[in-house]
Amino acid sequence: MDEAYDSVDMHGRGGPEFSPALRIAVTVIGHSSLGFAITDGGSKSFALDGPPPRVFLNNELVGRIEWCGDEFGRILPLKGQSALPIGAVVECTVPHCDPTINLHDFLHVVRGKQLVALWQVEARGRAD
Repeated sequence: MDEAYDSVDMHGRGGPEFSPALRIAVTVIGHSSLGFAITDGGSKSFALDGPPPRVFLNNELVGRIEWCGDEFGRILPLKGQSALPIGAVVECTVPHCDPTINLHDFLHVVRGKQLVALWQVEARGRAD
């Protein structure tokens, strides 16, 4: 599940059928002059063809991310939330799953807080 399909209500129950299973971990590396948290994940880390990713800290929604460059993102905090501290690692949903996966070499598979597998993205790039 990704942000592009999150609004699909297949059975008319009033909400999404699935929760996001794919997230990108990014780290807060600084703050802008306006006080936004700046991350080390920008447009080179996410597919851009969908709604902006939601940002979670310890599984709590804290804001949305928008791009401020190829390598950098800016976290727009929820109302009443302050900018996250430098060094905080947050997890972001993705706009669109498959083109996001293609941007990475590996998927880290976790169950709870435990890493259970490392899957190589074999279709990454192009074969000559």
